[in-house]
Amino acid sequence: MVIMGVSGAGKTTVGVLLARAMKCRFYDDFHSLENKEKMQKMIPLTDEDRLPWLETLRELLIDHIIRGEQVVLACSALRRIYRDILRSADLDFAMQNDSSFEDKSNRTKKDATKNLSWIDEKFNVPDVKSYDRKVVFIYLHGITELFAARVETRHKKGLHYMPPTLLESQMDTLELTEDEDDIMIVTAALQPENIVKTVLCKLFLLKKE
Repeated sequence: MVIMGVSGAGKTTVGVLLARAMKCRFYDDFHSLENKEKMQKMIPLTDEDRLPWLETLRELLIDHIIRGEQVVLACSALRRIYRDILRSADLDFAMQNDSSFEDKSNRTKKDATKNLSWIDEKFNVPDVKSYDRKVVFIYLHGITELFAARVETRHKKGLHYMPPTLLESQMDTLELTEDEDDIMIVTAALQPENIVKTVLCKLFLLKKE
């Protein structure tokens, strides 16, 4: 399971709790030193910056899939092409999607919706997905003001290298398409414990109370 979303969405907090509930490993923060230094200097990462990072995460997922182990991973995964790289840890997906990174990157930039209003509509309909793919995404959805307040607080405390000024860049980069049926959408405004309970209910691992 990949916990995705922009900075301040709560990926690490939720990921730690979810992994604990599922009794599996949790992984976070695989960015290179060069990437961290760029972000500290308020320079947004490019696709080229992110590619080695995403390939490292994919190899990590492959390793756990081969061993038949569950794992929780925190990764912003803002664009569809980034998520497709992680999805390709599943051999079935990889064999059906063999386009190059550059080709798919150009296509998804054009095809992905920037109007995310449909996400809010999804909260009002029953969730009937089974999420039985080998790689499943949990998108922590929320408003910019919520994330900005969280990022500002932790940055002042020196708890993270990500400066608040880069949040807008991440929000601009974020793209989702309605046909991605392996993404579970959960509101980031919930308490982390309730987010975990919601995820487990949707995964049919916990009976709804």
